[in-house]
Amino acid sequence: FVLFDAIERAASVDPDKIRDALAATDTIWVAGPIKFSQPGEGFLLDPMLKKLGIEEQVGENIYDNVVITQVQDGKFVTVWPESITWKGQTIKIASAKPRVPMPTWKERGLL
Repeated sequence: FVLFDAIERAASVDPDKIRDALAATDTIWVAGPIKFSQPGEGFLLDPMLKKLGIEEQVGENIYDNVVITQVQDGKFVTVWPESITWKGQTIKIASAKPRVPMPTWKERGLL
């Protein structure tokens, strides 16, 4: 859908025009809103990228809200991402450290 929409808005199959149309995307789709980050708006979701000198991930859907949760001690907790950096500010996301490997259902007293 997003690519088809960008090609339609670009009125071309020229890669540069499609790229520009994708960069200008700001829409709502079945899965939620979509807008791709521009320089200065990117998130840093992967700490490994920072170690490689990459400060932000430009071109990511800024409305994306993927997190990884676990049930720990009977409660849902967010374990990833630990934090995100956006517009120079670091925002803590995770509420707990991941338990890896996760204890079996029996070890957790759930079987």
